[in-house]
Amino acid sequence: MNNLQFSQPTTYLIGKYLGNYRLVKRLGQGGFATVYLGEHRYLGTRAAVKVLNSQLAYYELGRFMREARITAHLSHKHIIRVLDFGIEDDIPFLVIEYAPYHTLLDLHPKGYRLPLATVVFYAAQIADALQYIHDKGIIHQDVKPENMLLGKEQCVLLSDFGISITAHKARARGRREVVGTLPYMAPEQLDGQPCLASDQYALAVVVYEWLTGRLPFEGSIGAIVNGHLYYAPPSLRNFVPTLPLGVERVVLKALAKTPEERFGSVREFAEALEQAYRQPTTQPSQSQVKRSKRRKQRSHLRGASGLLGASLVIGPALGLILRAFGLELEVLQALLVLFFIAFPLVVAFIRRNGVAFLCASIVIAISTLCGLISHLASVFFWVYAIASFLIIPVALHLGIRDEQPYGC
Repeated sequence: MNNLQFSQPTTYLIGKYLGNYRLVKRLGQGGFATVYLGEHRYLGTRAAVKVLNSQLAYYELGRFMREARITAHLSHKHIIRVLDFGIEDDIPFLVIEYAPYHTLLDLHPKGYRLPLATVVFYAAQIADALQYIHDKGIIHQDVKPENMLLGKEQCVLLSDFGISITAHKARARGRREVVGTLPYMAPEQLDGQPCLASDQYALAVVVYEWLTGRLPFEGSIGAIVNGHLYYAPPSLRNFVPTLPLGVERVVLKALAKTPEERFGSVREFAEALEQAYRQPTTQPSQSQVKRSKRRKQRSHLRGASGLLGASLVIGPALGLILRAFGLELEVLQALLVLFFIAFPLVVAFIRRNGVAFLCASIVIAISTLCGLISHLASVFFWVYAIASFLIIPVALHLGIRDEQPYGC
């Protein structure tokens, strides 16, 4: 069995039995194994049958058997179940639970962005599975969308424990052979020193990819390795400006270069991600701040024009009423001047509208100066009215424009 040399094409097994399972069709193939849809000889139930590829060395057989042993001892709702393992006609095969909707990579191809709610939903399930194996001291080492299967009722299942290792063995052996999938590998994993937090980093890479439609580090092998080891990933909000700032902070923390800088556990990462999703905090952009300032300025100007306009309506009305009571014209003019001066200033002061107070003061100052120079109250009224009517249309125009939705 040390010489696995069965070299027929993988399709030759379709229709044949391995153990109690007849291979119905091929579901997928990788460099390590081929997966078939199998149907039980007697029960008629379906399962996925993973068959070791031909022309593989004894190391791959050991990896295959290790995956079977590790997974067989795991019992969790978000981890694929092992149903059987066997070697028939020198062909090793592993029978696992069948996920009818295949992998999350099949469902969401690379380059597509997922809604934040969907990402949080998936991440919570995978984190639950990872926390379960971490509590048992197992490091998965190959967390990626291809190893996440979608089962019934949108249940995500973690699979492929072929390169998993126990944490104490990883520590005892020091630097190990580097294994994993490069775009998802943590810096310490690239250095041959994986730990439990390496899986948290890989899940954060997956979350980053789902949210932005791209990996944190892309390009040549060297560029990806250097990115993981030495460079901070690009801001997620560069690609998704509407993403809550809290969500970005959580993901970037899980992508920290050292395990100590990340969350204390993968469960904490998932909980922080969900909390940031439930209570988003967004940081306004520079353009949004500028629009907000302009909006406030327009609001102040509308307030000033409203005060001046109100005084032009209320003042003459009061004047007519007082004149009807036989008030002398000179006294009436003096009272109206005082009203036009006091009314807008007092109201603006009470409302703490500094801009309105300033605008009203300027109009009053100009009007008063013209009245003093001419020694006529009527000149004050005319200047006051003209200056007010010059401000009011401008303010109304700005007010109409201000009602337009931002960003249009």
